[in-house]
Amino acid sequence: MHFRSTFLFWLLVLSALCAAAKESSQSHWDGKSIVSLVNGWQFIPSEFVLQDFEQYNAVDVESGTPWNKLRNENHTMSGRGHGTYFIELQIPETIKQFELDFGTISSSFALYVNGKPIKQVGSPYGDIKHQQANYDTRIIKIPIDTTIALIVLHVSNNQYNKGGLWQTVYLSSDQKLTMKRRYIV
Repeated sequence: MHFRSTFLFWLLVLSALCAAAKESSQSHWDGKSIVSLVNGWQFIPSEFVLQDFEQYNAVDVESGTPWNKLRNENHTMSGRGHGTYFIELQIPETIKQFELDFGTISSSFALYVNGKPIKQVGSPYGDIKHQQANYDTRIIKIPIDTTIALIVLHVSNNQYNKGGLWQTVYLSSDQKLTMKRRYIV
């Protein structure tokens, strides 16, 4: 009996710590650490959107999950297609530049922050014949002059069996992601 109550106690403590870590990883970023942006993303299938997201039926998603594993009331997406991912981040006032690491993306995408185009990999727009995937593993450095960053990602995939954000997205400042990639951190 004592073992069972001790086990349940530690299970509750561990669950609370995991929940706190998950929440602090994005909504309360201190600007000093590397955080994973797993939760908080929303996805609009088959549309490229830059504003007025509330007009669409966005689905809550996790980065690192291909979109063909997503199900909504209408259908399950195949690996091929396109869509919009978006997330709003609180950026500390002291941060003037942050970094995003999307891992290995072998689809085509266009990244926007607060409505401004930041980076395009491949050719995500146009008809299927003109869409071109590209392999890109660079960390993207983004200047910021506000405490809110609306990250919008237009992703297109017509070459592979899975599409979307295949890997977890990471956020940092001060070149921490670059150093992590080089195994320094």
